[in-house]
Amino acid sequence: MIDAIRRPWWECAALAMCAGLSLALSFPGASLWPLAFVAPPLLVTALRGRGFGSAFVLSAIAGAAFYGPLVSWSSRFLGPIPWLALTAVMTLSFAVGGMLLAAVMRGIQRRAPGERGMLIAEPLALALVWMLREFVANRFPYGGFAWGRIAQSQSNGPFLDVVAWLGIDGLGFLMVWMSLLGLAVLRHAIQTSSSAPKLRAMSRWRTFELASTVAAACAVLVLIPPCSLPSNGTVRVAAVQGNTPEAGYFTSGAPGQVLASHIRVTEAHVPSTWQPELILWPEGSADLGPQYHAAAEEALNDLSARYGDAPILANTVTVTGRGKSEQYFNTQFEWSSASGWGAETSKKRPVPFGEYIPDRDFYYALAPDLIGMVGRGYSPGTDPATVSVAGHRAGVLICFDVIEDGVVRQSVGEGAEFLLLPTNNADFDRTDEAAQQVSFARIRAVETGRWTVQASTVGWSAAYDGAGREVAALNWFDDGAMLLEVPAVQGSTPAMVIGEGVSRALALGGLLMVITYWPRAGKRRATQ
Repeated sequence: MIDAIRRPWWECAALAMCAGLSLALSFPGASLWPLAFVAPPLLVTALRGRGFGSAFVLSAIAGAAFYGPLVSWSSRFLGPIPWLALTAVMTLSFAVGGMLLAAVMRGIQRRAPGERGMLIAEPLALALVWMLREFVANRFPYGGFAWGRIAQSQSNGPFLDVVAWLGIDGLGFLMVWMSLLGLAVLRHAIQTSSSAPKLRAMSRWRTFELASTVAAACAVLVLIPPCSLPSNGTVRVAAVQGNTPEAGYFTSGAPGQVLASHIRVTEAHVPSTWQPELILWPEGSADLGPQYHAAAEEALNDLSARYGDAPILANTVTVTGRGKSEQYFNTQFEWSSASGWGAETSKKRPVPFGEYIPDRDFYYALAPDLIGMVGRGYSPGTDPATVSVAGHRAGVLICFDVIEDGVVRQSVGEGAEFLLLPTNNADFDRTDEAAQQVSFARIRAVETGRWTVQASTVGWSAAYDGAGREVAALNWFDDGAMLLEVPAVQGSTPAMVIGEGVSRALALGGLLMVITYWPRAGKRRATQ
């Protein structure tokens, strides 16, 4: 029996590393999305028959091989320490998850042995445990890090439409379950190849049936259509990319330089005859806020008047309170020459260790020079995640808020008819961060059934319709604007109606699998 073979440690370590690297390569920029289906079988094969400690170490190898390349962009300006710290935290999560996978496999072999356990119970149970790990990692610690869920690799894959019906985690579960079911079929075929002729013929037929089931499930998922929703009119949006590398947190420019660049690019690329109903600027676009600087107020008034008092949705830092109660916010605000400062919304999930330092005194004692570089801490916005635009509601997801399921659901729940994604990628230069983030924008378009328009300071900027098709795009470090007639979509996709129900159900299912199949003391099977 193939389960009886205990692979050498070096072979298991190689399989684990290949699992992590395969998953990393499935994400943009390599975008080799089929490799995401290879990673779970490789990891499970490496963990099979291993104890807790061995499984922990092997899964840590896989986690480091995945998250290390995936978030290498975090070292671009701050050096290796933040990158290594983020990789270490996520690797720990991966290691604990892998330990649970190994434990559940051992429990299934003891409590549900034979063909039924291998072909039915194991793939389902392990897929649920995989989703349990993702559920926890997306929320803990410090709000979690939802960057790197297996389904996020599928922005260019044929199964993307599934997210409109089951959400990102629903697609992730199906991916892991199908890949592990395929592995179980392969193992079954190998194990029965040496059986007696009569049994071998029966097993071949059983293998054919199971393989056909996997193929049919894949075909069904490919054929699932996008969720088409009705619209009620359109809004003319001019999304501007100012090409301002000086907008980065760790780069320097003259005060007002970023604001001046966005004004210049808007005037150069948005014809006044086009009459936009909204001018969208990226995160960090108003480095001089008009509420504090008269010159910025005058410049924004002149620009808005040039386009018939069209509102400009720009971004700046806002401050409330004084002294110990003083709070800073990453705020997207509307400005028009007719009414001045209008609606505003602030970033709902500032990035820990990037936009604020949790437990600052503790971490400052460990790395004072590094922690001292983040001198100002942003507070999470508690205001609505939508603004009114030309009689319609626009959801606003500022930068990394695009990966936060709760913020997306909040905006749709508040009546968002399309999504605006202002972001600032200047701190990441020409790394894969921009490619990954814009791919998440595409996934959100399909998941919500709404157009998403991402405007970046340096790229990539892009717009996607509710089916995930690219409508317009601007490349890295290009001046430009996307002139869009954005439909105001009504209604909700099934994924938005279900909300967090799928994620919670899958996580609960994973917890139940751990409880049910947790190895108990007793005689070990010979196949271990």
